[in-house]
Order: sequence, then C-alpha cells, then structure tokens
Amino acid sequence: MHHIEIDEAESIWFDLLARVEAGEAFVLTRNGAPLASLTPLTIGAEVLEPPPDQELDAWE
Repeated sequence: MHHIEIDEAESIWFDLLARVEAGEAFVLTRNGAPLASLTPLTIGAEVLEPPPDQELDAWE
C-alpha cells in the first residue's frame, strides 16, 4: 500500500482516484502519521453496490 501526504493527495486527487479504480490502495498521511485509507471497494471481481433505499430507510 502506497503512503501519500494529504497535501500531495489534494493536488493529484483525480489521478489518485483513477489509480484506485485500477486497483491500487493508498494510506493518506498528515505529517507522516496515517490518517485514512483510500482503497477500491471490491470483493474479488465484484464491485460493492450501495444497499437499496429500503434497507437504508430501515436504518433511520
């Protein structure tokens, strides 16, 4: 997993998203400390889909 500073990620955001779509994963850092991860939402070859509105409504 690649590490990238949040300030740098901000300046190349669309490039990062394209790389995530291609399967890469990143750890976003601030001053070298891990802040968040940016990973593709996949399980095997399937892309996760958001739950149907009915399921979402049940959580409200």
